[in-house]
Amino acid sequence: MLGFRPFKRFFGQASSPRRKNLNKLSIVLGEQIGLRVINFFTFAFVVRYVQPAELAILGLAWTFIYFVETLSSNGLLSAFIQYERINAVRKATFFWLCQFSGVISALLVLILGVVAESVFGRAGITSICGCLGCLIIFRMSGLAHRSMVLREQRQGVLASRALISNVLSSGLGVYLALSGFGIWALLWKNVLQTFLDSAFIIMFNPWKPVRALDCSFTVHLFQFSLPLVGSQLVRMGIFSVEQVGVGSVLGLKMLGSLEVARRLPDIARQVGQDLIGRFLFPLNAEKVRQGESLSSLYRRFSIFSIVAASMALSIIYPFSSHIVIGLFGSQWADLGFVFFLSCVVTTLSIYKGFIRSFLISLGRSRASVVDVYYMLGALPLFFFALRWGLDEALMITIIAHLIACIHLHCSSIKSMQSVDAVIE
Repeated sequence: MLGFRPFKRFFGQASSPRRKNLNKLSIVLGEQIGLRVINFFTFAFVVRYVQPAELAILGLAWTFIYFVETLSSNGLLSAFIQYERINAVRKATFFWLCQFSGVISALLVLILGVVAESVFGRAGITSICGCLGCLIIFRMSGLAHRSMVLREQRQGVLASRALISNVLSSGLGVYLALSGFGIWALLWKNVLQTFLDSAFIIMFNPWKPVRALDCSFTVHLFQFSLPLVGSQLVRMGIFSVEQVGVGSVLGLKMLGSLEVARRLPDIARQVGQDLIGRFLFPLNAEKVRQGESLSSLYRRFSIFSIVAASMALSIIYPFSSHIVIGLFGSQWADLGFVFFLSCVVTTLSIYKGFIRSFLISLGRSRASVVDVYYMLGALPLFFFALRWGLDEALMITIIAHLIACIHLHCSSIKSMQSVDAVIE
């Protein structure tokens, strides 16, 4: 027993806040790594049966999904978790807002699909977007229940439903790929996963909304979320414009290649976002509601993030081409450096999200959106760099992300110093 005492002193007793937070973090991290590994290998298997141009079409449709989901849910979710006093009427208000947003968002995705089909002259985009519209409705139907579970930090509930739905939907994706469904294998895999996610979270958290609305709470939700939604829409808009630029200047084949190169870094981005949204942001919000300082937590996470990212990128760089060939096949052999640059972009994006979570927890939603100015400023340079190639364009994106990280870091330090002065 003596050998375990150092660990007990570090982690604390089983009932200590530090130990509880460690357990929550372990659940979220284990769940997300498991989910992303399953999703990645499912994608790596299915993509062998898909042409790059087809993959580009699905990637374009997913861009619409990210754009619309940001508009409908992201800001509201943060506002709900951050709010101090939640009662039955406010829960119901948030629920009805989610349902309304889901229907409107699905219609918007369908309209965007019709427009994209006419612009690119490729049949099938509308039908894909129509199917993905159902995905949004499924996701929004369970968002209120998920938000309450997140606010209560019941990570085990979220982990169990996510793993079950992912395993079942991945099995469907593999079966459809082997049956010759092509890109629709990935599509139906994601639709089924989203449906099961929402169904399970409603089953595990059996709550029924009352028929009432709190207008003042609705105003607060929109006031708090407006800067977040606006900035995220700009980010998605920039991403969409970059996608269109790569497709129009370099061709759909290169756009499909970029989608493949981003797939593995995207796993890290999703894991990072979920760790921030599922663990770090609710923890920060709870500490702020209790009047505690975030400075120490910010320093620890900053040091860990920078060291971990540097080590990961230094390992990936010399083996980037081998990683791409081993995972996706020899037909993608020329994507090695693009893959590495995508990893750098993803790393900086995760770190920006980490810093923004602290600012939002402190109620500084407007200060958290400053990075969009740098991304907008870099957009013309991105298009100009496409004349030389995709590598040069991605370098412009990396520089813009790096400058934004530095600005956000300085803002976070200043905000936490102000809050700490008030607490003292």
